Amino acid sequence: MVFVHPTASLDPAAHQLGLPDTLVDFTADTTRAVAQMIYSNRFAQTPNVKYIFSHAGGTIPYLAGRFAIIDEMNVIPGCSRRSLGGAASRGAS
Repeated sequence: MVFVHPTASLDPAAHQLGLPDTLVDFTADTTRAVAQMIYSNRFAQTPNVKYIFSHAGGTIPYLAGRFAIIDEMNVIPGCSRRSLGGAASRGAS
């Protein structure tokens, strides 16, 4: 089991607005991590690992339709909706 949680950015540019990382960055970072894992086929490579994503998986639940469109367009060869669907069915949230 792997728990995935973002951490505060060390990049000063991320703090220019004076907003806490928890307001926007944590959700965006979680979304980016899930997307990278989907499109690098990490879930397919680790079928016996259960991933738990903090912050309800970032914005992935809201962007699932867009991920499906990207898959249908074959923008990233070798990846398909199976990557997202397989992860979702194994409990990645």
